[in-house]
Amino acid sequence: MFCKKENLKHSWPFLFFGLIGFGIVVAFAILIVILFTRFKHQEFKLIPVQANLQEKQIQLTNNYQTEISNLVNSLKENNDLNDIYKKTEDVLMTVRVPKEMRDAHLQALLEVEKMKEGGVGVEETRKRVLDVIDALVKK
Repeated sequence: MFCKKENLKHSWPFLFFGLIGFGIVVAFAILIVILFTRFKHQEFKLIPVQANLQEKQIQLTNNYQTEISNLVNSLKENNDLNDIYKKTEDVLMTVRVPKEMRDAHLQALLEVEKMKEGGVGVEETRKRVLDVIDALVKK
């Protein structure tokens, strides 16, 4: 009386996929419960972000000053015009720059690029490049 052959044919796919869906929901619920119980017993260490950020900023500034100082020392000993430009460009392009010095650093890089176009002697070029880099160190 309750079962008809037509209804029985169509209910098997619904029953099959319904059980699969129910299994997925149960598995997801079990995973959520396991994750919450695992993390419930752990203590999370909070890192003071501001102090860590300030330390990184100071370290970045010190590294920048060191790289620029090394550049100045290598330029004082160099007598090749192309080598002066190449070393200056390489250092200015690869060094990590602190936020507050980015504008001055970009300005110095552009000034060095402008100096390339004007054909002056080695001593004059070295003097100009050192003046530009000294202005970076003082800022």
